[in-house]
Amino acid sequence: MYKLKSLLESLHFPLWIIKDFAWFLGWGWVSLLFAIPTILITLILIGYSSETKRIENIVLGCWLSANTFWMSSELFGVNTEWVAILLFTIGLGLSLKILPKIIRKYLND
Repeated sequence: MYKLKSLLESLHFPLWIIKDFAWFLGWGWVSLLFAIPTILITLILIGYSSETKRIENIVLGCWLSANTFWMSSELFGVNTEWVAILLFTIGLGLSLKILPKIIRKYLND
């Protein structure tokens, strides 16, 4: 199980970068294709994580999902921006919740 978690953590950010780079190049469908495994990996990592790391992964999941809804809104012309705003807000709220804990941890080390 450790090897799978390590593999997923290693794949997570490269897939995210490829997703964003494809969007930057105007390759909407390619970006959407890379968004799917990136979000799925995030969901799996949420299940494998300890408390603080789990919240960090939920924040990442909110961010990736919000980006994907926003991207889908532009790609398909469907109004899903409200979902993106909701997910960004949830991610921001969770970030503000764990930020003091993260700062305390690094100040105490």
